[in-house]
Amino acid sequence: MILGLGLLSLTAGGRAASAIGQPQVNERVVATYFNGQITLTGSRFGLPISQRSLRFDYDSTSTTLASSDPAVQSWGATSIVVNLPPAIHTGRVTVIVDGQSSAGVDLYVYILRTSPTALPSNGSARPLAVTTTPDGRLWIDEEFHREIKVLTNALSPSASAVNIPQFIPPGIYANNLGGADGRTPVSALGEDVETDTDGSIWLTDGGAFLYAGQQINTSRIIHYTPASGAFACYNVPGNDAEVFAVVIDHARGMVWYSESSPRGNAIGGFSISGATSACQFNPDADAQAPLCSVQQVPACHQHFALPTANSQPTHLVLDGSGNIWFPEYSNNKIARLNPTTGALLELPLPPPIVRQGPGSFVGSGPFEIDIDANGDLWVAEYFDATVDRIQPSRLATNDCTHLDTMNHNPCIDEIFVGSNGLDGITIHTLNVGPNGLVWFSLSGSPAGFGNVFNVLNGNASRPGVISIARGNAVALLPPLPNVPDLAGIVQDPISGDVWFAEYSNQAVGRLQDTSNDGDTDGVPNQIDNCPTTSNPDQKNTDHDPLSLAAWSKPYKDATRPNGDAPGDACDPDADNDGLSNTVESALGPGGASHASCPSATANTDSLLLDTDGDRVTDGTECQLGTDPADANSHPTTADCAASLGVSAITDSDGDGVRDGVEFCYYNTDPHSANTDGDGCGDAREIASINADLTVNSTDLQQVAVAFGPSSRPQYIPDFDSDKNGNINSTDLQFLAVHFGPCP
Repeated sequence: MILGLGLLSLTAGGRAASAIGQPQVNERVVATYFNGQITLTGSRFGLPISQRSLRFDYDSTSTTLASSDPAVQSWGATSIVVNLPPAIHTGRVTVIVDGQSSAGVDLYVYILRTSPTALPSNGSARPLAVTTTPDGRLWIDEEFHREIKVLTNALSPSASAVNIPQFIPPGIYANNLGGADGRTPVSALGEDVETDTDGSIWLTDGGAFLYAGQQINTSRIIHYTPASGAFACYNVPGNDAEVFAVVIDHARGMVWYSESSPRGNAIGGFSISGATSACQFNPDADAQAPLCSVQQVPACHQHFALPTANSQPTHLVLDGSGNIWFPEYSNNKIARLNPTTGALLELPLPPPIVRQGPGSFVGSGPFEIDIDANGDLWVAEYFDATVDRIQPSRLATNDCTHLDTMNHNPCIDEIFVGSNGLDGITIHTLNVGPNGLVWFSLSGSPAGFGNVFNVLNGNASRPGVISIARGNAVALLPPLPNVPDLAGIVQDPISGDVWFAEYSNQAVGRLQDTSNDGDTDGVPNQIDNCPTTSNPDQKNTDHDPLSLAAWSKPYKDATRPNGDAPGDACDPDADNDGLSNTVESALGPGGASHASCPSATANTDSLLLDTDGDRVTDGTECQLGTDPADANSHPTTADCAASLGVSAITDSDGDGVRDGVEFCYYNTDPHSANTDGDGCGDAREIASINADLTVNSTDLQQVAVAFGPSSRPQYIPDFDSDKNGNINSTDLQFLAVHFGPCP
């Protein structure tokens, strides 16, 4: 589309004239929020006259904004500021001056959402680490937690918690915060959570950081399988290890972890198949797992002590050769451990730039590490707010174990530096996404320090992104209002959504890419039931489970014999009663559609299969001349069969549901055993009365409880399979015949 595009001045040869030359844009990548603002800098943009414009290419279409368009806030020779119209999504933007085009700039446009994580069960928990599972859920490890939090992939996700088992009272962790030295069930450390290849979750638990009391301070690695709800707990040998992070080494069958305390200061590991789970471990009474330098016995934990005291190893990553890479937080180095030989290589980082706050004595604080598809490593320096790229391939031709005369490491490139050393800006975490984007969480102040430093730098917390494909170009999203600090960040490899932890706000933010959400309703295209029509609620009446709350049932009927995938917003017949939504809204006397159903005394509800509650669908009543708005006016089962020219017992498709019943009460096809083609036959969908997609003893029991005619309060229409107004042994027999799961 063209928005306010002026005419171009053409030369006699038909080409656009230009006295300026080709425009040059400094940025290779820009990023903003939906309906947000971007700034382009460069040269040869000229004055805002008719021959100057911006072209946006996205979603297989283009939009051009003239320099005079109201959306363009300013247009100068070296800078352009534009408010993006809602129609513009993730794509490319090009500056056009007198017919000449700049190089295209990658444009990322995200819908920003925030969800709280605090729950009454533990109001002090603060989100630190995040990961996603293939089902689209977000899992959160927290500081001061007793459970693992999970958010769904719904539009407005709500947090829930899964309690992590442990021996209580008094708990297995130690804490002397506030001056009292004691044991607690609350894990002060919750620095890492990782997704395994099978969709299970690994996370770290531990007592207070730098604990100095007299209690045994347990650390452990937790394995949780959401599909089964099963936990396994692996307690780390020793006291006060302060386990920080974990990485899964399937090639060796090992789990490796970092011990960040002065007592630990090591990389440890255990066999996945050989180690013993002990979720009820009592640190005062139970024996600890043995330590070993090599895997001597299946249950032992290998232990590689680091040579420099208090190095504080943090996050871990495996390279393609099986080496473990990790930052040494208090030693200003990145290390590589070969767990087969025990060989350790340390690469020093340039001297820190931080000059105030905790970083002035800790150093730059290398903290998070990840690896990209090229085998290059990415590191976040916490206190220096710096993102480094490490290229191990350079080790073959360079001595990277020392800095050169310019204090530079030949294996390490500083890609982004976000602090001047005095402003308190930090980077907590980074994550290499599936599309070659490196995401990092930039904070206006160190996590947990609130707005202490914001006097200097303003509210600077925001996500940032580095595009590997664009020469490691960096883009920062606009600052997040009222967000003092960010922690973990992760990009969902399936949806492309970016999640980040808002530590002090006890919330998680979410960036939804508009290139994966054509109608910008916040639901990714691949799961959107109306991908071209905005419907944030995803309501789908003829497919959603039937609520049985009116009958005090704690579940919903998840099966409908005649459902379809489109949501109500784009489904012309939302309830699948055979009458379109438009017709139902004008069906009563005087309505535009009344002629199609002269028997109707009122409009019918386009979201109800049976508006008047007489069990006969609205469409069938119109066909047979009864009133779909009056429960006292309806055809009999015999009338239904006769209208089809069959007997009352005819079952043409042999599915166990008579033709007349299918036609009148379910609007299903009497000649198809699976009307909606969903893989589950009509009869079994009718027989399954709860949300487990199978017919079993639970269904039989519930139907038996509802025995009796429709005049009784316990009568539930959905349990009356033949819709004769009486739940009896016939309905039980119907369920018994169709026992079993949907395919």
